[in-house]
Amino acid sequence: MSVEGLDPRAQALLEQLERRVRPTSKDRKARTPEHRAPTSALRSPPPVKPGGTRSRDDRHLDLAQIDAPPAPNTYAEALVRGGGPFGNRESDVRVVLLPSPEYRAKIAWLKHRVASTLGVDVYTAVQALQRDVPRALGSFADAAAADAAAARLAEAGVRAVVLRRSRIEAWEGPREVTSITDRDEDAVAFRLKTGEEEAVLRRHFRVAVLGRIDPDPAERASGGVLGRTAGPYTALDLLVRDDPRPLRVRSDAFDFRTLVDGGGISALVNLKSLAAEVGAPLDERFKRVPHLPALARQGDSTSSPLFLRRELELAEYVLIMDLATA
Repeated sequence: MSVEGLDPRAQALLEQLERRVRPTSKDRKARTPEHRAPTSALRSPPPVKPGGTRSRDDRHLDLAQIDAPPAPNTYAEALVRGGGPFGNRESDVRVVLLPSPEYRAKIAWLKHRVASTLGVDVYTAVQALQRDVPRALGSFADAAAADAAAARLAEAGVRAVVLRRSRIEAWEGPREVTSITDRDEDAVAFRLKTGEEEAVLRRHFRVAVLGRIDPDPAERASGGVLGRTAGPYTALDLLVRDDPRPLRVRSDAFDFRTLVDGGGISALVNLKSLAAEVGAPLDERFKRVPHLPALARQGDSTSSPLFLRRELELAEYVLIMDLATA
């Protein structure tokens, strides 16, 4: 910079001060080795001596080694992460509308009650009332507010259940059964996968939920989940009175020869026969529950190495039916 009116000595001093504040390109090049590490050093980890380990004091951040959230390994862990067909799984409390053909005749005014109670628009309320599967419409942080909302809906003839996160976290999942060991007019005895036997009174069977479990393409490609669950298969969950854990019959893991009719060649027919044999009403609506496919990416904290995505959706549906038939 040059300023008119300054003598040569003052002009030289001013230029020297300017270089100290804003170095020239020549100055930057000269100072780089002394004052600044080359760019490559920011992208590469510091060298490690043979037989040595990298120290925390190196202050080097290796992005590939950042720990991702651990994958859920139980139903309780998996069912409180991410989202599903029944709303945000991380919500403390959800209000879930139950389907009924009776809503159609009164939908003109029921839609306003649902919309005002749950804070949704009228169009969403109409869509929920017309569905034949449960629909989560409201998420609450306060259980009392959710209970009050469900009670207000009940006054108008709309059935709803309150699904609490605390209930999900305490749920241990279904108990698998492998055969029927005995039966009489009052009870049916099952062999559990654990080797134990359990007898259930026929009048205690509340509902039998039928659901097809298919792995997503991403789950097939990973191989990890499919190898543990041996899918695809069809499940029949028998909900029993006063027991939060249903008895699960898997089409690929049950001895249908123990049915009263000896079983047939169709696993689906056999499962329906089993529901009829124990006297449980059959619920086949799960096939109409929307499916949210798994993502083909690593580090997806909402995926589990033990459960297929559709298995988790069936578990949510069974939890809702457990509340609905309690």
